[in-house]
Amino acid sequence: MGLFITIEGIDGSGKTTFAKALIDAIKKSELVKSPYYTGIVFGREPSDGFYGSRVRNILSGNIKATSWPWEKALLFALDRAEDVDILIKPNLAKNKIVILDRYIHSQLAYQAAEGLDLNILISLNKEFPQPDIVFFLDIDPTSALERVKDRINKTYLGKLTIFERIDFLSEVSNNYKKFIEKRLLAKHFVILDASNPVNILVNEAIKMIRKMANEILKSKET
Repeated sequence: MGLFITIEGIDGSGKTTFAKALIDAIKKSELVKSPYYTGIVFGREPSDGFYGSRVRNILSGNIKATSWPWEKALLFALDRAEDVDILIKPNLAKNKIVILDRYIHSQLAYQAAEGLDLNILISLNKEFPQPDIVFFLDIDPTSALERVKDRINKTYLGKLTIFERIDFLSEVSNNYKKFIEKRLLAKHFVILDASNPVNILVNEAIKMIRKMANEILKSKET
């Protein structure tokens, strides 16, 4: 069985940059050689699939969502179901490292901040595979918004004032931290200080991945 890793954080936390650097580091390491893993695959949510594409178009404002507040929640869950069947489970079965840029915890953190019932959101997601490791990139919302000001203006957050955006992203960040405290729907959480250079973040992440990989190997030997 492979290793399932997700990368989480608010807009502007640097997830995508971190993900690319982490993948490069893993490829250069011993982790994708025997006796560890057979390879590495990367995905993102929302995906480019049927349901994920609709979510992306709603978030970017290219299409208008219905007035029903649960439309996005169900689309996220359906997109995730496709991801599990097409990407996650088959590659884990091939003993690969699967890395996702956003997964369950993004939906919970953002949509709970939008006012949806957290318990219902959890119920929608509790049957999906839980990540072995969630890397949460922690950053001050004001700094995060400064990083992605232009991109934010082109999304649904662009409709909010700067103060509303900071308040919203602060709530999202706090939601993430509550999930970490409760160890919700994941085996391990690792908080990374996103104000640090990406090479430092990657070094910390590699140490955690190597530790888990060695623990799994030892458990197989006993």
